[in-house]
Amino acid sequence: MRRSSAQLSTARHKTHSPPRRITRSRSRTPWSRIRTSDSQRSDQRGSSTRDNRRSEQSQSARQSRPTTRSTYNSQTQRSMTNIRRSRSRNVRFASPPRQGRIDTGTSRIQFTSNRNRRSQSASRPLSQPRGNTLDLSNRYKQSSRWLALACLHTAYIVDRDTDFEYPDFDTSGYTPKVLATIKELTKPVKVWNVNTMTIPRKTLMPLHENYRGLDHKIDQMVIPDLDPNGKEQALCADQTPTIPNFTGELFLDIQTTSAKSIIEKAHKRINGINTVYDVLDISSRKYLISGDDDSVLKRELEFFADHNSKQAEDTREKAPKKGYLPVRIYKMSENEEEPFDNLQKAVKTSSILIIEGLCDVIGLKRKAFTLRELLKAMPEYKVNVSRQIPEPPEVNMLTVYDKKLEEKSQGWRANAIQHDVSLESFVDYYETSTASSIRALQSVKACPDNAESIIDTLQKELKNASLPLPRKYHIHPDATVIAFGTNIDINPENKYHKLKRQLKNVEKLPKFLRPTKDGDLMDHVPEILAGINTLQVYAKVPGVKTYPHIENGSLESVNVNLGPGNSVWYSVPLEYSAKLQELASEKMSSREKEEFFKQGYWPNEEECISRGIPIQKFIQRPFDTVYVGVGTYHWVVATGFTIQIAWNVASKCFRQLAMVAITHDHYLANKYTSLIPIEPMIWNMVRNKTDIDDKLKRLVKGMLCRSLANCKFEIDYVEKHNIRKVPIQKTHGFAPIERCHKCDVIVFNLLPTDTRPNVYCFQCLKPNNIDVVYQRYSIKKLSDFYDSVHLY
Repeated sequence: MRRSSAQLSTARHKTHSPPRRITRSRSRTPWSRIRTSDSQRSDQRGSSTRDNRRSEQSQSARQSRPTTRSTYNSQTQRSMTNIRRSRSRNVRFASPPRQGRIDTGTSRIQFTSNRNRRSQSASRPLSQPRGNTLDLSNRYKQSSRWLALACLHTAYIVDRDTDFEYPDFDTSGYTPKVLATIKELTKPVKVWNVNTMTIPRKTLMPLHENYRGLDHKIDQMVIPDLDPNGKEQALCADQTPTIPNFTGELFLDIQTTSAKSIIEKAHKRINGINTVYDVLDISSRKYLISGDDDSVLKRELEFFADHNSKQAEDTREKAPKKGYLPVRIYKMSENEEEPFDNLQKAVKTSSILIIEGLCDVIGLKRKAFTLRELLKAMPEYKVNVSRQIPEPPEVNMLTVYDKKLEEKSQGWRANAIQHDVSLESFVDYYETSTASSIRALQSVKACPDNAESIIDTLQKELKNASLPLPRKYHIHPDATVIAFGTNIDINPENKYHKLKRQLKNVEKLPKFLRPTKDGDLMDHVPEILAGINTLQVYAKVPGVKTYPHIENGSLESVNVNLGPGNSVWYSVPLEYSAKLQELASEKMSSREKEEFFKQGYWPNEEECISRGIPIQKFIQRPFDTVYVGVGTYHWVVATGFTIQIAWNVASKCFRQLAMVAITHDHYLANKYTSLIPIEPMIWNMVRNKTDIDDKLKRLVKGMLCRSLANCKFEIDYVEKHNIRKVPIQKTHGFAPIERCHKCDVIVFNLLPTDTRPNVYCFQCLKPNNIDVVYQRYSIKKLSDFYDSVHLY
């Protein structure tokens, strides 16, 4: 999942181990060891119909709220070969707290745009007021109370090893009065309008051969048909080389045009005329992509309704409210050899998918990712924390309050404070908060009549446990500012971190679900891209949010909740991404719109639905795996303490590479830097003689054509300005992939340097300031690579 600044890391993995069962421990601390049994888990899961019935019977209200991968809070930690990507994910309960020092490092406020099960469509307003009806002090007090109730609720789930919403759990140790008190107290933590449905494993979604009904539109964006009567050239206002765009018209036939002809045509670019490809159309790339109609949505609603009608009457799920689209559950069995080919087909044809039982089938060890285990492996690690105001999903409040910003954006805008602390300090904070929650639960059990005063005490303890904020930020005295531990890197190339246990668990995943595997797109990226081709851990407390985002390059992603709490997810299918972006842009000033991906916001469900944007909303429970499809917008809020692990998947297929190219140009149109090194990746695919199908080969050759022409222009530019150019030698010490020292854009073939020497792009380092330009490949070498790709 990434943030507005560059952040990246690479890993290789092997086949999954035989199915194994993770046994449940009944110990209460550390919470990280507590695991739901199969029978209880089955009871918890049940069907959405059963959930709806219980929801109507109990009428309890529980709210939760999402946080990425990412939430998309942006930050750049530059390094020659390691760029970290942010996305939000979760944390889990740990052992009793211990004292430790708290370190604060660099900090900043971020306005960022950045990782439910059961259908509980109970009758209730789609979303609560955004908060302006109350004075600021009361809003913060309500926020603190919700945090305390959410902590109590998670403590209850862990202590009971079940969810109190179900009437058939074992009630030993809890008197009816205690149960009634807890149930009444935690009503505000209930989540509404969640819609999911378990679909048989071998059943594919409708239009599975035409992803979201967009395949033809995607084709025309990246490999458009050559128009013999169309344009033959484009005027280029900017005479300084920049990175090429990969969408729009090509002025030549790549099937018949040789590299030599491309180079001859590209020579005209130095005079301001591009006769190879059209310039980037910023207006058409401002928003990601949109569908032509609602046909896919209607087909999927009919699909879910038809499947539901075939179920027994007492197990049917309640129909979703207007504007909500159910999410498919793919339920795996731990007692049989699961054919992973069915799962692979399901994930590749879904906008978003919940996978139940995967952790049990592969034998994933939760304990390997506890905060204590990570602290043992990385004792000196600094974790970036996102500081936010805890809120349920339907409420949004600025961390650093700005009344004008809130009113102008109609409650959509969001911000967070980012700073670094030691992992040890964060673990102390996390364990102190969980221990206070457990004590509060035990006090309620002992004396339910004093529940309100116990909650008041818990509120104060959670506030006192907060990590200190950087001095320059002044927060309202009634506010409790929680900390979200983001982007804890599991980097296989870090020799100082002892991550053998964690990496061994990643190797248990099926090959197609691993961060990097032989033959996928990331296999051709000789660089660690943290959270993209390596795993990251996210440690969450109730209320932390990941703002709306697509994954870097619109890649697919995997997110595993290791519990013990839940997260609430929202998502919007790819064909509605442009509508969502357009609506969010309306809440921003003209200046903010120009840097759309650097702005944080939190959508209003009701407003999205009124604009024809369908919402997929669900609860991710412990040990659920969420698979996010290509280009799916999503945002997440934690409603409990939870640890989550997440990473990207870059399948070697036409659709995925095409969306990488489309998203690359979408970023360019919004003044945002892509983390995916697209030029090195496609040239390495040819150098490595990757076996690809004809359609993907045509796309790769079209992208190579644009890159080759741009490389020729760079050489002409250097020669025009009489800049010294030398071939790169190993002794020069350049990384396999270099980025501009100033703007982080990928610098592919020609590397302009100053006297230090730092690498820049030509846009950031003017000719008079360039000391020497280093060249990776000669034009002849690139031409040979290009001509080696044969189309049939």
